[in-house]
Amino acid sequence: MKQMTLGKNQLLKRVKNTRFWLVFGLLTMALAMEPALSFAQEKVTIKGKVQSTQNVPLPNASVNIKGQQKGVTANQDGLFTVSANVGDVLTISAVGYLAQDYRVAANATDIIISLLPRDNQLGEVIVVGYGTQRKRDVTGAVTSVKENELREVPVANLQQALQGRAAGLEIQRTSNQPGGGAQIRIRGTRSISGSNEPLVVLDGIPFEGTLNDINPDDVASVDILKDASATAIYGSRGANGVLLVTTKRGKSGEARLSYNGYYGIGQVANPYPIFNSAEYQAMRNMSTWGQGYLPAEVAGRNAGVNTDWQDIMYQNSRRTDHNLSVSGGGNGNNFMLGGGYYNETTVLPGEEFTRYTLRAAIDAKVGKRIKVGLTSQNTFSIQKGSQFVSGSPLFRMLAMSPLVSPYDSLGNIVPTPWGNIDDINAGGRYSPLYLKTNNPEWVDRVRRLRTFNSLYAEVEIMTGLKYRANLGLSFAQQHNAQFQPEDLPGKPSFFRAVQGNIASVQNGETWGYTLENLLTYDKLIKDKHKINFTGLYSIQENQSFDNFVQ
Repeated sequence: MKQMTLGKNQLLKRVKNTRFWLVFGLLTMALAMEPALSFAQEKVTIKGKVQSTQNVPLPNASVNIKGQQKGVTANQDGLFTVSANVGDVLTISAVGYLAQDYRVAANATDIIISLLPRDNQLGEVIVVGYGTQRKRDVTGAVTSVKENELREVPVANLQQALQGRAAGLEIQRTSNQPGGGAQIRIRGTRSISGSNEPLVVLDGIPFEGTLNDINPDDVASVDILKDASATAIYGSRGANGVLLVTTKRGKSGEARLSYNGYYGIGQVANPYPIFNSAEYQAMRNMSTWGQGYLPAEVAGRNAGVNTDWQDIMYQNSRRTDHNLSVSGGGNGNNFMLGGGYYNETTVLPGEEFTRYTLRAAIDAKVGKRIKVGLTSQNTFSIQKGSQFVSGSPLFRMLAMSPLVSPYDSLGNIVPTPWGNIDDINAGGRYSPLYLKTNNPEWVDRVRRLRTFNSLYAEVEIMTGLKYRANLGLSFAQQHNAQFQPEDLPGKPSFFRAVQGNIASVQNGETWGYTLENLLTYDKLIKDKHKINFTGLYSIQENQSFDNFVQ
């Protein structure tokens, strides 16, 4: 084994090298730490926006600097400005959403924070009375139906969209006609002679129209207030429950063009079960009230006629809906403009419903504390075939004899395809096929025009304390026109068998206004405690007149 020894000069040289690298390392560490120390003291002004994962601004979101008693509150568009040091941690939170931390960097000037909703729906914000509350803070019975649930199934009106969507909300269709309404019950049938319909509040203003006047595609959410505590703020008007309908509004960002539409064809899936010719004859032969067969039936029996009146009367129905909207905004000024077209026919001729809608919503900020807005909801609809309620051809189709042919040898409609003595004694029942051929000669039209407009101005007096004035203006006009031609030789009238002409006209107008003054105070303390106060003074007036001529 060879042993190495260092001389004096070599040893001194190595010590000097060691000192050099030690000094070099210390200098390098000092230089590396100097920028960090200087950055730690650097102030940065951060402008940001708080929104949901669906890019919806979250108003009044809290932005706090962790470990410090400093923070700001986002405005109604989710925008905020905060000054912090590089390296500080911002905690962003909003009611109903999970809090998120963000570490401040030197280049952090414009940021967007997207918060995830809480899994616990008790943090959900719902509309209740004049304002909103967290679901966990509500003691009354309140159910909320959101936009995505309302759009799961193509429907004609808002009543159908709500069917089966909310517990305790009973909806029964009162008519199978296109555009037909429905019976809505929230608190059951409470009166024999009075109304049991719930109060409808559209964008904070009591709505005197029907849900048929509201385009389902324009609705953002529907909140149902059920019990007395939830409806107390509306007084006796809320005795039958309240439907709070909130429509869509513009969102901050670039202008967005949106289209939603569909087209569908319908057929009768399960026709009424009726007797064919053989079964019908067996029934007639067994009956003690058969009274024999008429000549037309005898001829049809000999010719082997087996008429299915439902098959020759039913036709394909159609349903189409088209909605187009444009929305956008920025700096607290948002807008939305949209229009819709809906048309529906049924499997029976002569029944049709058409609706046109035009809607506009504008929200604007004036300075830092004032906000104004306008909403205009306009609907024009035409319903045809409402007289079928009293003169429906359905019973005649089901009661007519399958032994009688609907057409003669020349292909013309048999006017009176009577199958028994009872048909003759009934005064003459014309073939329902005349509904198709006589359609241009009779009129059955209900035309409705409704415009509902609301304006508001809101002033933030101090943090959490706001004054708001609401003004609602409504106008509605309805025109009913009926004409049934007389029964002439060679030109039978389905609705006026052995009778003369009949015509009627009915016109009605309704207009009114609602003026509300609200003072609210809302304070959230560390996302755990909330103080809320609402004061309201409201006045509402409606006038109407109606005339009828026959």
